[in-house]
Amino acid sequence: MRGRLELTWTNDHQALLTADDDEHEWVYKWVEPSDHRVSEVRLLHTLATVGDGLPADRNETNLLIRGDALHGLQALNELPEFAATHVGQVQVAYIDPPFNTGQAFSNYDDALEHSVWLTMFRDRVRQIHPLLSPTGTVWVHLDDVEVHRARAVLDGEFGPSRHVATVIWEKTDSPRMDADGFSVRHDSILVYANGDDPLVNQLPSTRSNANRTDDNGRRYYLNPLRARGGQGSTRAARPNLYFPMIDPEGHEVHPRLPDGGDGAWRWSPDKVEADAHLIEWVDGRNGWNPYYRIYESDDATRPPETIWTFEEVGSTRTSAAEIKALLGGLAFSTPKPERLMQRIIQIASEPGDLVLDCFAGSGTTAAVAHKLNRRWVTIERTADIIERYTLPRLTKVVSGEDQGGVSVVERPVVDELPDGIDPGECRSAATTLHRMLAAEAFDDVDADAIRRAMNELRAIDRVEREVVWEGGGGFTVVEVGPSMFEEVSGRVYLAEWAVNGALAEATAAQLGYEYELDPPFCGRKGKFRLAVIDGLVNEAVVDLLLDALPADSKLCVAGTALDPAVRPVLRQRSPGSTARKVPDSLLDDYRQSRRSVLRLPTAETVSDDDQGVAAS
Repeated sequence: MRGRLELTWTNDHQALLTADDDEHEWVYKWVEPSDHRVSEVRLLHTLATVGDGLPADRNETNLLIRGDALHGLQALNELPEFAATHVGQVQVAYIDPPFNTGQAFSNYDDALEHSVWLTMFRDRVRQIHPLLSPTGTVWVHLDDVEVHRARAVLDGEFGPSRHVATVIWEKTDSPRMDADGFSVRHDSILVYANGDDPLVNQLPSTRSNANRTDDNGRRYYLNPLRARGGQGSTRAARPNLYFPMIDPEGHEVHPRLPDGGDGAWRWSPDKVEADAHLIEWVDGRNGWNPYYRIYESDDATRPPETIWTFEEVGSTRTSAAEIKALLGGLAFSTPKPERLMQRIIQIASEPGDLVLDCFAGSGTTAAVAHKLNRRWVTIERTADIIERYTLPRLTKVVSGEDQGGVSVVERPVVDELPDGIDPGECRSAATTLHRMLAAEAFDDVDADAIRRAMNELRAIDRVEREVVWEGGGGFTVVEVGPSMFEEVSGRVYLAEWAVNGALAEATAAQLGYEYELDPPFCGRKGKFRLAVIDGLVNEAVVDLLLDALPADSKLCVAGTALDPAVRPVLRQRSPGSTARKVPDSLLDDYRQSRRSVLRLPTAETVSDDDQGVAAS
């Protein structure tokens, strides 16, 4: 029997559990897909808010989620509170997972065996897929180690026809001269579409010769009004293109070319008269010459291409400098330049759209999305990275203290450029002279003269910096709750903290139950046994509770969150049993007490200098 082409790997039929913290002996652990911990949906606990004027409902704010990507994505998909505003709403998802290079980065353990990496990657892609909008795209950023296998996984999840492009990013601005073999200077970004008609915006055209600006700020360049024509020319000019024009000094100027060849004006006398405001006279070596203005189109665009150079979108050197400047010299191992993320977000979304990054790192994606007026969700597993990089950076974006990256636009000072010279050409020439001087390529030229020429070229080719981002908006910091399950001697049980804590006793009193600990139950009222769950009550939880329920008893389960499908399932399997949500009056006090055990800043630990961070 012939089947479709597919990628297989060791344990590809199993699932991976992720350790909740760094104290575990394992980070990833193979389990059967039927394990209750696989289908568990963790709660999202609010830690803090940053900024003013946020929506009252946290599911409508930008979100910084502390926790593993799989649990964070699963919560967005299945917690009713968040599913309503996130499922089918993500316009662009950017994934920059650990590259599996075997290197020991200072911020991540990146050495995962291939089968573990592939399962980790596949499972997170499966959680991202339903979050994408019909026109949404996913962008997967990788190097050569896993990119070919990742593309096979994406083909399997989205379909080969949904591959939109593979972008090559020139990530370094110079070769590694000590490389063993090839000096690798690029990463790959795989782009896949959720539907048949993905949003792919055109980019502003950068291929313009415009090097001048008129009094209204419109950019243009000059084109000679004189053209070759007449006898012996490839274009025979019409007779009405031979006539004299009057230069600024009052002299007649004829269309004969400086080399003595036949010439003609490009415009007729009527057009010269009608468009005289577009004509400029330039005093050249052979006298005055007329030119006409060609204005840059306001909506000039071009399709995005698949090779992105460091000059266009920045390099790893650029991103490292951005982080250090923003965070007081603090370095991060694997940041991405803001212009790279700007291009991705502008191609794949519109203002107001939702952007997702489930491997936040230093927070570049969220920072750029915020500045470009997009909504965003970003997830980071490691609390230390959030505390040192992600949270301070995004807080500075909101406060307007981030004056780097795409917060600033650089524009060439075109008025000081010589005629016919485009922005960037003088600086490029200075760079060439510098390299030639370093290579001792000038035998008979004074080195000081070369250096003076280089300085002059750089001085001419200046840019003006304009700050275009001054702060605003805000976000909510939430943390993925701990697992409600624990494993004892190979069997999975409801964890004691989830069923027998302070919340259980308070809920029993609120609901009129006699508090009586008999795990997983905590109360009794006639034939009913009460179970209070600090987490989402779904079908898996109900199964465990009903298995432990004494004969002839009924179940009342109260959870801090309820899956909408629980009540009909419970009625079917145990008629008379019921499910309730823990009263909000109890949850408010309980959540406030929970903040003391969470690892990120809270109202009690944030100072006045922390740019508006406050507990919610």
